Amino acid sequence: MLQEHNQKYFVLQHFSNSEQISISNLELQLRCNLFGSKQTDELGQGLRNCSNLKQLILNLEENQLADKGILGFCVGLENCLNLVDLSLFLKYNYICDTGIQYLGKSLGKCQNLKNLMISLSQNNIQDQGLVNFSSEIKNLNNIQSLTLDLSQNNLCDQGVSTLSSVIGNFQNLKNLYLNLFMNHINNKGANEIGNKLGNSRCDNGVKNLGTGLGMCCSLNILQISIQNNKVNQQWISCFCNGLGKNQTISTLKLDLRNNALEFQEDISDFCSGLKNCQNLKVVDFDLRNNKIQTNMASEMFVGLGRSGSLEKLKINLRENNFGPNEQTQEINLSFPCYQNLRELDIDLFQSLDSIQTAKIMSQILGNSNQLEKISLDLSQCKINSEVVSCLGENLSNCQNVVYLNLNLMQNVIREEGIIALSEGLGRCKKLNQLIINLEQNMIDLAASNFLALELKKCNQITNLQLNFRIQQIWPIKYEQIIMLEHIRKMARLVTKDILF
Repeated sequence: MLQEHNQKYFVLQHFSNSEQISISNLELQLRCNLFGSKQTDELGQGLRNCSNLKQLILNLEENQLADKGILGFCVGLENCLNLVDLSLFLKYNYICDTGIQYLGKSLGKCQNLKNLMISLSQNNIQDQGLVNFSSEIKNLNNIQSLTLDLSQNNLCDQGVSTLSSVIGNFQNLKNLYLNLFMNHINNKGANEIGNKLGNSRCDNGVKNLGTGLGMCCSLNILQISIQNNKVNQQWISCFCNGLGKNQTISTLKLDLRNNALEFQEDISDFCSGLKNCQNLKVVDFDLRNNKIQTNMASEMFVGLGRSGSLEKLKINLRENNFGPNEQTQEINLSFPCYQNLRELDIDLFQSLDSIQTAKIMSQILGNSNQLEKISLDLSQCKINSEVVSCLGENLSNCQNVVYLNLNLMQNVIREEGIIALSEGLGRCKKLNQLIINLEQNMIDLAASNFLALELKKCNQITNLQLNFRIQQIWPIKYEQIIMLEHIRKMARLVTKDILF
C-alpha cells in the first residue's frame, strides 16, 4: 500500500519532478507566475499522475491563464477521482465563458468531492458561462461545503438563476458561501437564490420568494454577499420570510451594502419567518450605505427578536440617512425579549437623524438580560443626552455583561446624559473590559468625575479605556488628577488608557 504524505510546492518544476503518484494532500502556490500554455500543460500532466490525491489546494491567481490555460490543467484535474477537498484560486486570469465550462466539466467527474472552494473573482464570466458551469456540476451530490466567489464579473439574472437551481439539489449541503459582489444582479436574479435553492417555484412573485430555501434540509451556515448590485427591500424581506421553513440553519450572514434598500414597503414580511427558525443562533446583516428609515429599522429589530434561539446579532447600518419621519416621533413598539442573546454589535456610524434608532438600540439592551458582549458605534449621529440617558437606564438590566465598547464620539452629549450612563454602568457588576469614546462632546468635570466614581463599583474591571479629548467644556489639570485618583482605586484594574 502506498504511504500517504503531504507536499507543498512554490515552483512548478519541483512538483513535476516529485513522486506524484504517492501524494495524497497537495498544495501548489503558483500565484503570479505568468503561465503560458506549456506550463499549464505541464501542470495538467502532473495532476493526471496524482491518482491518489484526496486534498488539493491550487493557487493560480494573477497568471493570465485565459480559457486555454484553464483547459491545460483541467485535463489533469478530471483524473483526480478520489478528491474530497478542493480549493481553487483563479482570481484575475482573464477567464471567460469557455474556460469556466471546461472547469465545470472536469469538476463534474470528481464525484467524491465533499468540500469545494473556488475563487473566480475579477474575470470576464457572463451568464452563459455560469449556466454551462452549473449544468456540469449538477451531479456532485456529496458536496457538504461550497464556497463560490464570483465577484466582479459580468453576471446577470440568468446565470444566478441556473446556479441556484443546481445548488438547491445538493441535499447534503451544510455550508454555503456565495459571493456575487459587483455584478449586474437585480431583484429577479436575487430572488432565484431563495426560490431555487430548494428547487421550489415562487407562486406569487417576490411575496413568496425564499420559500424554496426551507427545503435544503441539511443547510447549517448560509452566507450570501450581493453588495453593489441592484436588489431592493423586496428581496431581503421575502428571502428572510422564506427561511422560516428551514429548521436546520444556525448562521445567516447577508452582505447587502450599497444596493437600493429603502424598507419603505413590505416591511411586515421582513424577518417574520425567522421566528420559526428554531436553531438560528447567529445573524449578521451588513446594510450600510442604503436608505433605511427609522420606523423600518425598528420593525426589523422587532422581527429579529422573535427568533427565540438567537445568540449573536450583528447589524451594520453605517452611513444610512434615516431621515426625519413623523411616524418616528413616538415609537411605541412591543419589543420581544431577546432571551438568549449573548452578543450584540450595532454600528450606526455617520447615520444621519438616527436619534430614534439609537433609542431602539437601548430598548434591545433592556430586553436582553443574558448579554455578555456589547459593541455600539453611535459616533457622528447627532446623539444627545436624552439618548445616552436611555442607554444608561437600559444598561442597568445587563447584569451579565463582561465586555462593553461604546463609541459616542462627535455628538452633543452633556452632563445629564453622562450621569445617567454612569449610573447604568455602575450596576454592571461583572464588567471586565470597558471601552468608551466620548471625544468631541460637551462633557464637564462633574460628569467625568461621577463616571469614575460609579466605575469604582465595577470591581471586576481589568481593562479600561476612556477618551475625553476635545470637550467644549475642558477640565483643568488638577481636576483631571482627581478623576484619575478615583480610577486608580479600582481594585482589579490592570490596563488603563485615559485620554484628555
